[in-house]
Amino acid sequence: MKMRCKKARKNISLAIDSRLQPAVLERLQAHMRACPACRNWQDEQFWLLDLIKIPQALPQPSPAFYAVLQDKINESQARKRLFALYPTSFRPAMLRAAIFLLFVFSALFGLFLGGRLDTAAPGADASLSAFSQALNLETFADLPADSFGAVYERLLQGELR
Repeated sequence: MKMRCKKARKNISLAIDSRLQPAVLERLQAHMRACPACRNWQDEQFWLLDLIKIPQALPQPSPAFYAVLQDKINESQARKRLFALYPTSFRPAMLRAAIFLLFVFSALFGLFLGGRLDTAAPGADASLSAFSQALNLETFADLPADSFGAVYERLLQGELR
């Protein structure tokens, strides 16, 4: 079975780490003999590996680097002190209290709005007739009282519960 390039490149990485089984290694070597693109890819991987292994001289920071770093640390600590108006242990309790108050106010607001919606608005008869027209309730007006349409009409008008 022939190996595809995508699988071969994965196996090349495993072979570099010495984690490839011998049978798969033989198939990889057969693929490498036939595929110049995978050979190039393997060469690039070895080149990158050599770059990683060569120790590079670390650049030395400038003399002012540590002073600037210390200033930034002091500045961030000063900002933390500014926002720490209360101890850290009170923060979860204050968050819970804020959520509770938000819940209470939203429930009260809902009750307030719900009470306002229950009261009949001026011109309620006009809105009821518009509702009746929207549902085509007039179409059931001439039906017998025990017919399905008449029961449906009474149900929509709220007479049946």
